Amino acid sequence: DRNVVVLANLKPRNMRGIKSNGMLLAASDAQHEHVELLLPPEGSALGERIWFGLEEDKHEQQEAATPNQ
Repeated sequence: DRNVVVLANLKPRNMRGIKSNGMLLAASDAQHEHVELLLPPEGSALGERIWFGLEEDKHEQQEAATPNQ
C-alpha cells in the first residue's frame, strides 16, 4: 500500500461508463518510455496541498501573486 497524488476537486465525469471523481497524476521520463504515478513527499498529510519542481520560497511567491502578475 502507498499514497498517490489525486486531483479531487474536479467535476464528476463518466469515464468508460464509470463515474470518476478524481484524476491520478503521473509523469514520464524524457524519452517517454516509462510512466510512474506521482508520489506525495515523505511525511505529507492526506488533503495537504503539495507541489513539485518548485522551491518552497518560489511557491510562496506564486501564491501571493495577483492574477495580473
